[in-house]
Amino acid sequence: MRKHIERAIDNNLSSLSVTGTLHQRILNDIQGGTPVKKKMSLALVIALSLLLITAVALAAVILGGKDVVEQVIAPMAVKTDTDRFTKEEVEEILELAKKHGITLDPHFESRVRAEGSYFKDELAMLFAKDQLGGQPGTWDVEDQHWLARLWHQMNPELPIYAALPEEGELSQQEIEQAAAQYIKQQTGQDEDLFNLEAYRIYRSFRQIRQNPYHVIREWSVSFDPRKPDLPMFRLSLTPQGEVTDYWTDLRTLLHGTKEEKARLLTGRFHNIHGNIYGSQDAWAQETWQDLKDRLNALGLQQSELREIKYILQQNYTPPESAITKEEAIRIAAQAVSTHFKVDKDSLLDTSVGKFAPETKVFAIYLASGGQQRYKVSFEYDYLVEVDAITGDVLITDVYSPGNDFFRRYALDSLIPADKRAYATPRPTPMSDEEMFEKAQNTEFFPVNEELAPAWFFEKLQAIGYNGNTATGIFNMLYSQYGDDSRYWPILYQAMYEVKEHRPEPGTTFAGLPADSDMQQEEAVQLAFTSARQIPGSHLTDADWEQLKPIISFYFNLYGEGSRTWQIDLTDFQENHHGTQVAAVRIDAITGKVRSASLTREREETPVRDEDAWSTMGADGRPVVWRHKNAPDSFWELMEAKYNDRETVEKALKKWAEEYGEREGFWPPEPAAVVALWRYHDTESFGEEYVPSFEGIPGPDDLTQERAEEIAWQAVKEAAGDKYTQADYDSVRLKFIFRYDQRGSDGTLWWIEFSDERLNYNTSLADIMLDGKTGEILEINTDVGNG
Repeated sequence: MRKHIERAIDNNLSSLSVTGTLHQRILNDIQGGTPVKKKMSLALVIALSLLLITAVALAAVILGGKDVVEQVIAPMAVKTDTDRFTKEEVEEILELAKKHGITLDPHFESRVRAEGSYFKDELAMLFAKDQLGGQPGTWDVEDQHWLARLWHQMNPELPIYAALPEEGELSQQEIEQAAAQYIKQQTGQDEDLFNLEAYRIYRSFRQIRQNPYHVIREWSVSFDPRKPDLPMFRLSLTPQGEVTDYWTDLRTLLHGTKEEKARLLTGRFHNIHGNIYGSQDAWAQETWQDLKDRLNALGLQQSELREIKYILQQNYTPPESAITKEEAIRIAAQAVSTHFKVDKDSLLDTSVGKFAPETKVFAIYLASGGQQRYKVSFEYDYLVEVDAITGDVLITDVYSPGNDFFRRYALDSLIPADKRAYATPRPTPMSDEEMFEKAQNTEFFPVNEELAPAWFFEKLQAIGYNGNTATGIFNMLYSQYGDDSRYWPILYQAMYEVKEHRPEPGTTFAGLPADSDMQQEEAVQLAFTSARQIPGSHLTDADWEQLKPIISFYFNLYGEGSRTWQIDLTDFQENHHGTQVAAVRIDAITGKVRSASLTREREETPVRDEDAWSTMGADGRPVVWRHKNAPDSFWELMEAKYNDRETVEKALKKWAEEYGEREGFWPPEPAAVVALWRYHDTESFGEEYVPSFEGIPGPDDLTQERAEEIAWQAVKEAAGDKYTQADYDSVRLKFIFRYDQRGSDGTLWWIEFSDERLNYNTSLADIMLDGKTGEILEINTDVGNG
């Protein structure tokens, strides 16, 4: 930094200096303000004025990449509403920075110039990285917030998630100390977490909208090892330092299987030795050999992971008799030039183009099965295998779209033939202009009247969604409503459903009301009115008034052609995830309530409360008794065992003592009895009421144990990396066996993954299975109300 200042002073009256006092005196003298004993000469006034101008200019001197972003890139970016700088603007920025002694890494500068036009936010990031470091996650949170704020200034569609600690919240240093202390408590060891040779610390402090009613402020701290034999730690903390999530791979490191340890070790090498893009092209020969030796030390002979399988079969240390890597590269370049009529010098020139030098020309020594070869790659276009002893060219080929990703790092003889198809060039990539035009013109939501009426697709098309507007649309939704689509306006719920899930005709999916249907405002009012009338509610007027509606709209929920409002009345006072108090479904076509119920877990009334009963018939049994929506076998069991209220009251008391007050976790038979005798209120809905019955699986139905197995496997596959093992360990499953025509034999299992950490008021996932075959009918892995 001092050199930049010295250079600026040398160019501007380097023999003079200005103090704050002299600065004011000069202004006063120029303006005739302060009397002096001797009048200054005009020449001196001019000289001092020039010095003042120079001193003020120094205050805005560009000293580093951050200054380039603040003083050059951001002001230039807001002059146009596109997301890219033109080629001319890029050159202007690079040249201006260069005049102030600031240049990007040669590779990045080459890449920027090769692109021509360049994304504004990415160019800002490159200059910021030049000063602050190549991993933004390792920056101080003040710098992360600084860049996020400037990004938002350049493009208001980009939300600012980065935050700064406020009064009453811990500082970055205090949070990291709290994280380290927690790790020590968990492991019983004093890990060397702040030794920068042992660990790289990633941190972020973010303010993220969870839903329209709550914004969460959360720290994330990660201690990433820089040595293969050290554990990794990741934590989430509140602004006050309370740990809300903790993960480490220490158990795998110490007690994992050979395969688990091998995968962990390989991942470590990627993190430690990969270049800024995470590529293995940056690995040295010694790095490859070190990983091979460590895998051998584990006693691992085979692996299901393709990458590890190749590494176990190869050695990476060239013998003294081998030609040099440089010579192998020269031979390979000549072979490609001759075979494919490509300029040799352009193949070897690593100073131009979009790729890092180590990727532009990559060579690795590989030995396996008596073969000793250098594999040389020129970008992702050409590859050559050169005999490492004789220098003979053995393979000359082009990379093909279907090639094994690891073809750069493995001998062709080890790769299945269908993963190394020869002489199938990769297609020429589209230019930026072509990609923009394609994104702009790609048709989304074409009319499909087998799925829904034409007006539905016309409303979706009016959103203006395409490849160029998608980011802005989703950023708007995330910043205003959160990332859970249940809270989005129903128009965007429908957009997301059709785009992401591609529903089939006749299935239930998020839709929109017709112009002639009951509209949203009226539906919400009716939902509150209906919910207040449900018997058994002990909520006060103040309780009802603070509830918020979560609004959904469905096509085909009650059969093909039906259109239904679903309004979940939710309490956000108890926890920010919300606690569902009541659920109301309304036929949008007729405007009549189809069902309304209180959420059992929200009600504080014991299960034995005298008021919480279904509407009774003249015989003292629920008026829905013997309804056709439940099979004869169900009614025969009810008549044999639970035929009157007195018997049921005794059973409820017994089950509450045996299974606990939470009816949602009771076995199918008690749950079915509770649902029949307590939750069929027909008085509020009259003839429009359509009962749905919880049932009891028969001998030919899918057992609860098998349903549980299918549910766990399906949810983990569908969720991917969304949840940690700690999340799954907190789950308790709720099972409902229901008589429902969506199942192949009229039955289904509905299973909810309830989260114990939030008193089972939220769920990580839910799944619906065919009650006979176990086929997955619906699956949802978004956090929801329990």
